[in-house]
Amino acid sequence: MAGGRFWLFDVEGEYTRLVNALHDPFKPLVLAPRHLRFNFFEPPNDFTPWKNWLEDLGLLLRGDMFLRDGSINLFDEEMRQLIERKGLVGGRQQFPSLFEALNHFRDMKFGGAKVRSSTWLESLVNRLTMLANTFEDTVHVTHSDMLAQLATRSVIFQLRSLRGLQLQFLTNYLVSWLARHCEVISR
Repeated sequence: MAGGRFWLFDVEGEYTRLVNALHDPFKPLVLAPRHLRFNFFEPPNDFTPWKNWLEDLGLLLRGDMFLRDGSINLFDEEMRQLIERKGLVGGRQQFPSLFEALNHFRDMKFGGAKVRSSTWLESLVNRLTMLANTFEDTVHVTHSDMLAQLATRSVIFQLRSLRGLQLQFLTNYLVSWLARHCEVISR
């Protein structure tokens, strides 16, 4: 009510009464995962180097999706190459969509690419497929300022439809994204 902004993660529907009790201008935006349209690989701001953001994503995949170091190293190496191939367009770095990244790793898997362990590649493909299935409407997004716009608002993310790894990954992704985004503001 004092005008502060917040992001709240509603996992069990426990904040429904709060949302219904608040009225404009204090009413937060309420979003479900199906409403989200953003690119997982696009850094939170122009001041976060994409290589640093890629490292952050690797840590999230390791911690939240239980990928082992071999899978993370493969992810990091191949994503760097994929991003560098996309290059700069109009002065702005182009980032692959989740769909493009997943297809790249699937092509490696079924194309018989030489990797140290096919298990690492298989695990990575499985986790990216899990994310793609969970975030179907987000999977093709290549650029979006949706999260930057949400950073200026109070938002309740209704996450009742998510469980397990997907829930853990999305909440930690959003918190990491917001922390990186706000680093610029605090400088």
